[in-house]
Amino acid sequence: MIVLPTAPTSKNERVLMQWTRERVTGITGSTLTFSNVITSDVHLLFKNGSLLDPETAYTVTYNTVALTVAAISGDVFVLFYHFPRTTT
Repeated sequence: MIVLPTAPTSKNERVLMQWTRERVTGITGSTLTFSNVITSDVHLLFKNGSLLDPETAYTVTYNTVALTVAAISGDVFVLFYHFPRTTT
């Protein structure tokens, strides 16, 4: 018998399901634009696999990340952040 997934019942499970991931490549310059508004201070931005420090490496405004050091076309950025999703 295969158990079908059910909607999360605890608040912790619902919060964990709100994490989303976006990957950006081929960008030159100091601005990254993402699909959703980054409303929380809880986010992780990686550049080429290294975690960037939000105190010194970038700032977030709405859905845009302003880098303190410009990106080159070979850089790969991955952003993990909270984005509210509806669950059924």
